[in-house]
Amino acid sequence: MLLVINVHISVVSELLCSYIAAGLQSEVMQATVERGSVEQELAASRLAAERAERDARQEVSRLQAEVTALRQRLDRADADLMHSRRENLRLAEQIASLEREVCLLFAA
Repeated sequence: MLLVINVHISVVSELLCSYIAAGLQSEVMQATVERGSVEQELAASRLAAERAERDARQEVSRLQAEVTALRQRLDRADADLMHSRRENLRLAEQIASLEREVCLLFAA
C-alpha cells in the first residue's frame, strides 16, 4: 500500500512539475512576445523623437533666418527713415528760404 501511495505521489509530483513547467514556459513565451512588442514601440518612439528633434532644429534654423531677414529690413527702413527726415528738413529749410525771398521781393 505504501508503494502504491509513493507511486501516486511520484505521478502527481511529475504531473505537477510538468504542469508548472508548461505554465512557466507559457509565461516565458508571453513575456518574450510582450518584450518584442515593447522593443518595437521603443524603436518607433526613438525614431519619432529623432524626427521631432530634426524638425525642431530645422524650424529653429528657419526662424533664425527669418529673424535675420526681418532685422535687415528693419535696419534698411530705419536708414530710409533717417534719410527721409534729413530730406524733409532740407526741403523745409529750402521752403523757408524761398518764402523769405518772396517776402523780400514783395516788400521791395
